Order: sequence, then structure tokens, then C-alpha cells
Amino acid sequence: MNEAELVECCKRKDMTAQNELYQRYAGEMFALCIRYSGNRDFAKDLLHDGFLKAFTSLDKFFYRGEGSLKAWLSRIMVNTCLLYTSPSPRDS
Repeated sequence: MNEAELVECCKRKDMTAQNELYQRYAGEMFALCIRYSGNRDFAKDLLHDGFLKAFTSLDKFFYRGEGSLKAWLSRIMVNTCLLYTSPSPRDS
């Protein structure tokens, strides 16, 4: 299944497609979460939070060609990591 088909199936809440999307991108997204968090256990939590956000926001995703899904997922993961790893203004 190509990226465009995968996105359309995931938008229809197809669990098989969602699992495929997770299996296809989880490794790279996990590596990204580790880079931002510096902790494997915390990175696992960030990864799962990021995928939950992605699956609940897929209706807002517009496919722009090969690689756009990975880029969109990466942006979600980075934002999730920054949300949880950035110091709050009160910590200063």
C-alpha cells in the first residue's frame, strides 16, 4: 500500500492501516523522540502520545506527495517532544 492509500484508509479508521502506518514509521519517529528527550523510556511515551495526536488529527492532513506523511508525522513528534521537554517559564 502506498502512502496515499495508507492515509485514506487511516482516515476511515481502518485499524489494519493504522497498524501499518505505526509499523512503517515508529522506528524513525522513536529515534527522533530519543534525540529530543535523551531518555528511551520517556521517548516511548512521547512516541505514543505523538501517534495518538496523529491518528486523531488525520482528518486535517492533506497528502502532498510521497514523503509528506513522514514530514507531517515528524512535525507532530517534534512538537510533542518540545511540549514535554521544554522548561516552563516558571522554571527560570
